[in-house]
Amino acid sequence: MQGDLADFPLADLLQFLCQSRTSGNLALERGEPTQVAALIIAEGRLVDARCPPEGGDEVVVALLGWRHGRFLFLPGAVPTHGNVTADLQGLLLEGARWADEVARALTGLPPEDAILHPVHRAGGGGALVSRLAWNLLTHIDGEHTVLELVQGFRTPQPLVAQALAELWRAGLVAIGPDTAFLARISVRRQAEPLGDGSPADLILGATIAPRTLADLVLASGLPVEDLVRSAVALIEAGWLEVVAGHEAYLDHLDPVIPERE
Repeated sequence: MQGDLADFPLADLLQFLCQSRTSGNLALERGEPTQVAALIIAEGRLVDARCPPEGGDEVVVALLGWRHGRFLFLPGAVPTHGNVTADLQGLLLEGARWADEVARALTGLPPEDAILHPVHRAGGGGALVSRLAWNLLTHIDGEHTVLELVQGFRTPQPLVAQALAELWRAGLVAIGPDTAFLARISVRRQAEPLGDGSPADLILGATIAPRTLADLVLASGLPVEDLVRSAVALIEAGWLEVVAGHEAYLDHLDPVIPERE
């Protein structure tokens, strides 16, 4: 028995397997973010749940929030005891509560399929947000959607959704990349290219004369986030010098993002 969670929600699938009093292993996987999980059902009772490195009741509740992914059920003899202590109905109710809390926290934010980008401001521009929100900000790179961020963090989804809402209200994340300030910052190189084809090498090679960071995005072919991070590292190392737009640099790129926990 196999299929897609978009067609067969996990809550319905678990109720069917348990009501059928079957035994076997239910394997789950998804690609964004990449995760695998395993559930064991013994004679119609959910007895074990694992999504490395986590396990137990909270894993079941988190898995109930997966909207996409594939499943494979292999019937057969299985252990009759494991790390799940709550009954299925209690877990389903908790999963529904999580879903409601996530929906409330994300009210007023972009759609769940919108890709979020960090907004560069020194120290967050004085924004007061929680430690979890700062840590979440380090994972926002212009490649993940709202839903992927909420489901991919190893913290209960309602708390992650609340942290994401904090970042949105503080103006620290946006739907589009934060790039307007790049045209106000000009740099010139203080060292020769490295010759190794790295982002730093591409930036140094493109900075024959003073150029704005916006020009360097085009000249180097690097994604904005990669160019910003590499340019800041080169400036901090003294290999690039800011010759214009010092205030814009301090406002937006000092530091690029808060340090991780």
